[in-house]
Amino acid sequence: MLSGLYTSKNLLCTQCESVGFRRITFFIDRPDNLTKITSTLIDSSNSYEVMLSNGNIVEQGTNKEGKKFVTYDDPNPKPCYLFAIIAGPLKSLSLEYEYTEGVAKGKKIDIKIYSEEKYMKQLEWGLQCAKKAFDWDYKYMHRIYDLDRFGIVCIEDFNAGAMENKGLTTYNVSCILAHKDSSTDGRFKHVNSVIGHEYFHNWSGNRVTLRDWFEITLKEGFTNLREQLFSEHCYSETVERISEVNFLKSYQFPEDSSPLAHSIRPETIESVDNLYTVTVYEKGAEVIRMMKTILGDELFVKGTDHYFSKFDGKAVTSEDFREALSEASGIDLSQFHVWYEQKGTPSLEVVKNYYCKEKNAYIIVVKQIVPEQDNEKKMPYPIPIKFNLVGIESKKDLVPKSEEILLLKDFEQEFVIKGINENGVLSFLRDFSAPVSVKDFLSKEEILHLFKYDSNLYQKWEAVQRVFRDEIIRAYKSKAKQVTLEEDTKKCLECLVDTVDDYEYLAMALSLPTVSVLLQYLYDVDPIELDKTCKAVYRAFKKVLHSRMESLFTKLYATCNSAEWNADRESVANRAIMNKALNIIASIDEIDADENPNKIKRLIEYFDNANCYNNKRVLTEMLEQTLSPGVREIAASCQIKL
Repeated sequence: MLSGLYTSKNLLCTQCESVGFRRITFFIDRPDNLTKITSTLIDSSNSYEVMLSNGNIVEQGTNKEGKKFVTYDDPNPKPCYLFAIIAGPLKSLSLEYEYTEGVAKGKKIDIKIYSEEKYMKQLEWGLQCAKKAFDWDYKYMHRIYDLDRFGIVCIEDFNAGAMENKGLTTYNVSCILAHKDSSTDGRFKHVNSVIGHEYFHNWSGNRVTLRDWFEITLKEGFTNLREQLFSEHCYSETVERISEVNFLKSYQFPEDSSPLAHSIRPETIESVDNLYTVTVYEKGAEVIRMMKTILGDELFVKGTDHYFSKFDGKAVTSEDFREALSEASGIDLSQFHVWYEQKGTPSLEVVKNYYCKEKNAYIIVVKQIVPEQDNEKKMPYPIPIKFNLVGIESKKDLVPKSEEILLLKDFEQEFVIKGINENGVLSFLRDFSAPVSVKDFLSKEEILHLFKYDSNLYQKWEAVQRVFRDEIIRAYKSKAKQVTLEEDTKKCLECLVDTVDDYEYLAMALSLPTVSVLLQYLYDVDPIELDKTCKAVYRAFKKVLHSRMESLFTKLYATCNSAEWNADRESVANRAIMNKALNIIASIDEIDADENPNKIKRLIEYFDNANCYNNKRVLTEMLEQTLSPGVREIAASCQIKL
């Protein structure tokens, strides 16, 4: 990866994290060496249309030699890894952001996004995302931007993905280009997240920075959590949480169980570059999220306010962060040092859970299994377990929200939930409140009960996936070519569609488990047969839901194609369920392609009428699902049009 100051084509560019600044000039480039930097850029060749650096512009013009120059000043001390220069023939879009309430009311920020002229029409969304990030960080986290200008640079020549340089965030074009005619809704959501992430670093990483590089999870884990909370605010909170957990389980859990397993704050490294891992970023975010779960939203924000105020302009440690949260909240978080020191994914086992009618209480005994550590004594993790009991008779939550956190501190612990007047099904680890694995303990009947009545949408999704998984495994083992769903599964599917009004969530909930998930429960698998089984089960789902999804599609189709295109929460959700409904009522495979040729005509008609790339992409993928040569030829034609 290029670092330091380098030229690429007709651009000057820098990348200084982690030790690139030493390639520019002599400097003690540890992150705890903070200094104020004033930069003057002089265009000695008259070839740099735009010259950018950190801070506010304090002077610009032409010097005595007739050369164009510009001077930037950043009044806040920072480590040199945040230094940046970008210069070249760039165009820009801009908007003026103004704080409209509170202590910052009236303060204005000039937000500009720079790129080559050919990319300008794909950058308007990035500009709007920056505005949303400013809004959210001020209203939720009480953070005020400290400069008069905020720069976003999007160029092909930047090869580090994205970088939070103070006042001048830098991105490769692959990160933030988006347009309705060339990008999926997933792409728009990704741009929203990455723009937010780099802006949020202004406080969590820049204003308050690291004592040393071993503490990188303090800035990246914390900022990753802030990014996640921002995304959950902008779109379906449950869908975003499910996506975060799926990513964690798909990438971080395997790293935790591999020879490369390490804690979120490793004690030794071969190179600083080795610290940029999914464990440091994703698991680091989950560890801070657990503290937030214990404290609650109000005390967590109070704690972060105290942290930013106490350590502004300083280089700190993870201990400083935890102590600041504890000082502000009055809640001891010292045991969380275990998460920073031990590696691997702990697992939980519900040893006992039963209703004691005589005591009007529910008893839960939980055991945690800690992975083996490197020649060290294993310590129990502090694990917040968000839970509830879904009444067998009332079909409602039996535990008040103020009491639905169990804090597991020992290797095994008994919890007595008092004031319970009926038996219930344990809804365990709601919202995935800790990065742990859980041994299955619920019966099929209990899973179906949660499927129908659990008020927590994340836990309902887990139950849905479990039911789908069991249907696929049952069909695979029976080797049946035609699949008939069990009656309870049919009723649950119908109930799901009839009762869930979060359309983006519903679209996700109606998706089958991935092959990687299924392979965790099957051995000696024939992948071709498994694929056939999944398709057969999905055909059975489609038959059950066809009439309901036909009605839903009819309701949304005209609206989605006639309304002005937007990437807001409601529009994304409507497109998600409309396309899922279309997939159910009109999709084709190698069996029904020949039986229903009208389906192909219908899909082509929808493709031609679709008003955005996202919908055309979905339709093309539906055509590509079949092995029929004629349909694959049509799919190829659609792909060329895309």
